[in-house]
Amino acid sequence: MAVVTLPLLLAGISLPAPAQDADLVVVNAKVATVDGPARAGHGIAVRGGRIAAIGPSSEVRKLAGPATRVLDADGRTVIPGLIDSHMHAVRAALSYSVEVNWIDARTIREAMSRLRTAAQARPGAWLVVAGGWTEQQFEERRRPTREEVLAAAPDNPVWIQVFYSGVLLTPKSREALNIASDALPPGTTAQLDATGKPTGWLQSEIVGLSALFDRLPKPTWPTTWRGPNSSSPSSTGSASRAWSIREASAWRRRSTRRYSSCGASMP
Repeated sequence: MAVVTLPLLLAGISLPAPAQDADLVVVNAKVATVDGPARAGHGIAVRGGRIAAIGPSSEVRKLAGPATRVLDADGRTVIPGLIDSHMHAVRAALSYSVEVNWIDARTIREAMSRLRTAAQARPGAWLVVAGGWTEQQFEERRRPTREEVLAAAPDNPVWIQVFYSGVLLTPKSREALNIASDALPPGTTAQLDATGKPTGWLQSEIVGLSALFDRLPKPTWPTTWRGPNSSSPSSTGSASRAWSIREASAWRRRSTRRYSSCGASMP
């Protein structure tokens, strides 16, 4: 990040008179404003919950009074606060650890391998891929077919969701949800192949798909506590070992970088 000159740093942000004490002053920092043309400073002053000034540490220090909190960033970078206003924290806490995750999968073959491993670890149980992937992350640049899913998990009811626009249901999952081919849930339509035959994928919108998702069995406390199933890319692949916070955070960071390269956001 380039360091620009003082006139540019203070463009649009004037340093208040020293009598106007700041509530917080941060000095010896690399301040990234992220407001258009790249600007950077070494000090920042905050008053009343708003940024009052950005400039050299020596100038920003002058805004500090007896009650001002002064922080020495010791060369660290200061960025605008990032607020995630669309979190699925509750659902993730209840079900993320028992879902089949395709984050970081590079090919459909790898995705099917995770599905197959989960099916072997949980015979007859529901296998749910509740989003978190896009066909653009796969080398094949397509969604998996019903035949590929059935080959990986022939004896499990399977739910594979892509965003809020589509879901693949196998015959066992249709049977478990009591969905007949001639009586689809409201708001859903069957995707057809070139010959007019259903592919197994249902096209939907967020309301209809969410209502259908709510019909899936809810995870129990024992299954949630056991941690991620073996389809998650953990270091050991164990279906019974719970991740530590450090492991989960590291995987999340790695997955975010690769998933973002597909032009999609994390679920």
